Amino acid sequence: MQNPSSNVYIEGAIAAGAAVERLANVNSLVDGRLDQLPWRLTAPSLAPRIRAIYANAGSTGPRRSVVVNYDGYCPAGGYLERPFTVPAGVTEVRVELDDVRLPDEVSSSPAFELQVYDATGITLLHSTAVTPSSTPTDVKTVPIAVTPGVEYRVRVACNVSGQARFAVGWLRVRPTATTNGFWSNFVRIDVSHAILNDNLESGYANPRYAAQSPFSHVDLLFSGDRIAFEVLDNAGDYLADRAQPSVFVNGVPIDPPLDTNIGGIAHCIVKMPPSTGMQAVTICAGPQAVSGLPAPVTEPRGSFICAVYVPRYARVEVLPERPSASGETIVLFGDSKLAGFYSASPGRDSIVHLLRAAGHRVICAAVGGDTLFSKTGATLSVAACLPIARKLVRENPTQVIFGMGRNDIKAALFNATDFLTQAGNAADAIHQADTDVQVKFLAFSHETAGTEEPALDTVRAGMRTLAAARSPWCSFLDGAGLWSVAEANNYTTDQVHPNDAGQERKASLILGPGDEYPWSPMQLANLFAWWEPGPGMTGGPMTAVTASGTSPPTVTLSGTATMAGHFRFEVKTAGAGGSASPAAKGRWSFYNGGRSWVQQDVPLTPTVYIAPLGITVNFSSGVYPNNAVYTADVHVGQVPDLSGNVRHLVGVTNQFPPFMLNGINGKPCLGFVPVDFMRLTAINIPAPYALFVVGKLTSQASLRALLGRTAAGSGMEFYSNTATTMAASDGAVTRQVTVDATVARCYGIIVNGASSQIRVDGASTTVSLNNVALTGLGVGADSEAGHGCDGPVASVIVVAGLPSEDECKAIEARARARWATA
Repeated sequence: MQNPSSNVYIEGAIAAGAAVERLANVNSLVDGRLDQLPWRLTAPSLAPRIRAIYANAGSTGPRRSVVVNYDGYCPAGGYLERPFTVPAGVTEVRVELDDVRLPDEVSSSPAFELQVYDATGITLLHSTAVTPSSTPTDVKTVPIAVTPGVEYRVRVACNVSGQARFAVGWLRVRPTATTNGFWSNFVRIDVSHAILNDNLESGYANPRYAAQSPFSHVDLLFSGDRIAFEVLDNAGDYLADRAQPSVFVNGVPIDPPLDTNIGGIAHCIVKMPPSTGMQAVTICAGPQAVSGLPAPVTEPRGSFICAVYVPRYARVEVLPERPSASGETIVLFGDSKLAGFYSASPGRDSIVHLLRAAGHRVICAAVGGDTLFSKTGATLSVAACLPIARKLVRENPTQVIFGMGRNDIKAALFNATDFLTQAGNAADAIHQADTDVQVKFLAFSHETAGTEEPALDTVRAGMRTLAAARSPWCSFLDGAGLWSVAEANNYTTDQVHPNDAGQERKASLILGPGDEYPWSPMQLANLFAWWEPGPGMTGGPMTAVTASGTSPPTVTLSGTATMAGHFRFEVKTAGAGGSASPAAKGRWSFYNGGRSWVQQDVPLTPTVYIAPLGITVNFSSGVYPNNAVYTADVHVGQVPDLSGNVRHLVGVTNQFPPFMLNGINGKPCLGFVPVDFMRLTAINIPAPYALFVVGKLTSQASLRALLGRTAAGSGMEFYSNTATTMAASDGAVTRQVTVDATVARCYGIIVNGASSQIRVDGASTTVSLNNVALTGLGVGADSEAGHGCDGPVASVIVVAGLPSEDECKAIEARARARWATA
């Protein structure tokens, strides 16, 4: 689409009834459309009324003009005004006004003035009087000396010596002397809401920029070698250099971020990578913090995109909102711990951009210093939360991540109980505004020990309860499990806000079940051993072959498989088999939870050796139908120690457990039956120590052990001692807790004398246990009492020493995320 007055092509988007090509201004440092709101914001009560008109302009199509002060009621001294900042290298400008004339219904008018003031609007630097006539005239002031980097104000004064009424086209502030060739022939594209993507805001916070959400952005296709961005940074003095906007070219961030002018406007020129065609360019606003101005002003602090400048010769296409590649639109609602400006480069390392890199559309409504109280007030009700809820769902999100509350607690705006009530109200309001939205409470990540940590712990636990009560449309993300208080220095910039590593962990948690839980047992200070069934476990004996199909001949397996997993052989070509020259052919496959092998067109000779597995398939003589399928499982011979301490869990002859590919929550497990047993011997861990196990029992009716001893006095047994309880016992002392063990649980047994604990999914019961040293550990059985296990076991962790409460919670949070424990 062509702007008739500029002869510049700006393509791709239409919004609010205005074609985007109208946003283009040739060789002007301001948007020249006098009827736009920013021209009236400096002094709204002094601004004249304006209306748009259109006149036929021959082959170029309709031309757009505006009538200024059409009703003749401009207040005395009234004017339109727009601030502008002079780019580096520019030393002289002039003000130009196209097609000045009398409106059709007006026969004469007193003069109006084109004026230039300093940044304060007090000192007049230049004035040109213009008396409109019936003949359209292009008006130009004389060149005006300016200082690079300094702000000025251009003003159209409409009631200087009477009510001036006139029609005009576009206004320009044109550089006329510059040492930088970029500013000799360029096009300015005003960043309005028509082209801002991932934006929840509306209106103008001040005359310099359209209101925009943190990390909202403009997307372009661009053919030039240089592109410039006008950016207002009013947060640099508050956020140091962490409020910078960012530029992406073809999805890759330009490093370093834009160099903004702290407290003012900067024109940042970016040299584009070499290219023979159009390149995708994204200019992304920076993070924001709440206003530092006195009430009732609410203008946030941050970095904001005001305009895009391109060379006149370049071709530009402004792109509309892109659909989410994943189908997910995520709104982040929170404070500085979710806002991203404490990462090294917010445009590259913040939670917002990490989620966008994963294919999601992300809208950031997280602002530093923000509170739920500021959005809802003190009244605890769903109605009080509906205004912010309606705003959050304006862009039809699929998820709202609720990370608000830390500042409410720290500033005592809400106590913990009232905050949780209002957080529940807010979730209900979001659900009322859009029943398709998933609300996810994100618990606060840990900080170094502070006075508010106990209250934050109360809120973390309460958020889990709120989510459970609102399932299935509401869920809980345990951000407290990402790192411990002791580790806060490693994952935060200032002992509170996530650094790059912390941002990555939070983003990974939000990404969900397709991504591994960000916290790892490797972070435990005294990790002794860690076992979780998965790919690469050493194989043990194989089960008998199970056959299906129409009268399938007998097939057996011989040898010992090199790894545990699931073997399958499928006949693909029917015919005689089990002979030297068989007509029948088939395909074998093996899956071990992480990788699989498939070999097609294997002739069904009497024996087929499967080299990668070290086993032989024996085919009896017969006719094989093409629907015959043979399967067998390879039991687990050894589970590797993931801690790196080489303390592998080994099976006992004739007691190797099966490998369950789809165990707890679809994850691999050891599928114990009561005769199976795995163990670790030749160890010696004095108390205090801790054992954690994720598993479940098929039935509690019999005595069944998840963990046990390998010899008399070797440590602890953890077993179902009644149909409703699980107990820890060293043979002399038995302590029990009531629990339904037939659902997946994360259990913790902390052996520490009178301060011992039995933990069930984070709920701790203090018990007294003897400080028996751990000299052997059985998994799936207790060799002394003869108790076996009849259910899956997903994870076992041994800690040599006393784990902190944070470490225990991290283990339990990971279990909830990975195995859906309670």
